[in-house]
Amino acid sequence: MTHAFYLRFAGMPWWQAYHASPMPPVPPLGSHYFTTILWRKDSLAAAKCHLPHPFKETKMGRDLRAVSGSLGGMPLRVCTTHLESPMGGPRQVMWPERRAQMDEMLPLLDASPEPNCLVAGDMNWIPIDGEDKPVPLPPGWVDVWLELRPQDPGWTYDSQVCYQKGRKYGRGSRLDRMFCRLADWQPLAIEMVGQEPIAGLTRTVRTGKTARSDKTIPVWPSDHFGLFAVFVRKQWPGGG
Repeated sequence: MTHAFYLRFAGMPWWQAYHASPMPPVPPLGSHYFTTILWRKDSLAAAKCHLPHPFKETKMGRDLRAVSGSLGGMPLRVCTTHLESPMGGPRQVMWPERRAQMDEMLPLLDASPEPNCLVAGDMNWIPIDGEDKPVPLPPGWVDVWLELRPQDPGWTYDSQVCYQKGRKYGRGSRLDRMFCRLADWQPLAIEMVGQEPIAGLTRTVRTGKTARSDKTIPVWPSDHFGLFAVFVRKQWPGGG
C-alpha cells in the first residue's frame, strides 16, 4: 500500500464497511509503501489494532502488523507482513534478513494468547540455488496452500501470466504465503486472485533503448497474485 492509494481507497464507498490499520507518517524522502490490514466492522468484535512490530534485522523498515478480536465468539489474531525484498539483485540478496525476520516473527506469533492466529503476506520466500527452503513453522502451524493444494506450485509471482515486471525471479515463485495455527477453525479452500489484467487498461513500456522498442502491455492489479482463503469452524455451538 502507498499513502496515495490509502487515501484514495479511504474515500470509496466500499471502504466504509471496514476498519483499517492506520496509515504511517509520510517519510521525509516521499515515496514509501507499507502493509495494511482491513477487517469488516460487522464481523470482528472487540477488535484491537496493535502497534507495528519492527523487525530487528531490516534495511527496508519492514514490520509485522496485527489485529486481534473475537470472531464468532472465538479469540483470533490476524497479521500481515512484507519480508525483505531482493531489490532486483540475485535471489540470495537479503536472504539472511528474510530468514532472520521469519525466525523472529514465527515464535512471536506462536506466543500470542489467542488460540487462533493467522499471518499472510509477501514473504519473498524465493528458492535459493533451485531449492525451496522450508519455512521453520512451529509445531501446530500449517502453510495453508501446502495443506490444501500440495500438488499445485502456487506461484503468486508468475512472469508467464503477469509479465508487467519481466522475469526478475525466473518463471515463477511462491512468494506469498499464509500460515495459521487454529484451535477453533480449519482451512477449507484457498485460491489465487488477481490473475487477469484490468479490463481496458494498458501501459507502454520500453523494451530497448529507443521509442521504436516501446510495447503496449496490459495492467494487472499487482505484479503478484493475491491469496483468498476460506475457513470453517471445527465445531458449531451445540456440537453440530
